[in-house]
This record gives sequence, structure tokens and C-alpha cells, in this order.
Amino acid sequence: MAAALAFTAALGATGAPEAAATATQMRVLGDINFGSSTTYGTGCTYTVQVLVTNAVEPVTLLDNGIPIAVRVPDSGNALFTWIPAVPGPHRLEAVQAPDREPTVAGDVRVGIGTHLGYACVVSGG
Repeated sequence: MAAALAFTAALGATGAPEAAATATQMRVLGDINFGSSTTYGTGCTYTVQVLVTNAVEPVTLLDNGIPIAVRVPDSGNALFTWIPAVPGPHRLEAVQAPDREPTVAGDVRVGIGTHLGYACVVSGG
């Protein structure tokens, strides 16, 4: 069972000037993990896709404010592997240089993951 959670930032809605490089959209793909109340579980692997306006500036992914990975985008698309370590609420954010503050964010709830072959079954959350 595949699930995707999409987060879209409302950029430009406030009339602010557009930055030279900006993360504009984030998707957290559930891959083949599943659960009754959340798709996201500890120890399970997820793909985070961040769409950006600049194809060469690095993108940083943060989990609860802590940088966890930096990637150079490929064709305006930065892909990250996210493996949550602790259950509970997680705020995923992305920022593309030279921005200093994240421009897209999304909140997910993480339960306890149990591996079953290539998939994870998630309980709680």
C-alpha cells in the first residue's frame, strides 16, 4: 500500500519578493509502509521529495529543527531518505541556499514501526 502526504507552501501569496532559490513543495512518500492511524513509523524508510526553483543550490532537510541531510537537486527535485528514530510529532522542513529560513514544512505523526520483509507495519501514532 503506497501513500503520499503532500505539503505545499503558499509562496507569493503575501506579496513578498521571490528569492533566487526557494523550496516550493514537499512530499513525504509512504512507500510500502502502512498503519491504521499513520503511515509513518520508527525505523521505517521514507522518501522525501522537495521541489525547488534553483537546480544547483543545495537543499537542507530538517526534522524537528535539526538538519538531517543536504542534497544538490536534480532537475529542480531533491530526494532524501528519512528514517524517523522516535515516535511522536515530527515537523519536516526544507530550505534551499541562500535562504536562511525553511520555505516549506509539514507535520507528520510517527508511530512504532515493525519491519515485515520490505514493508513496515505502523502501530500507534
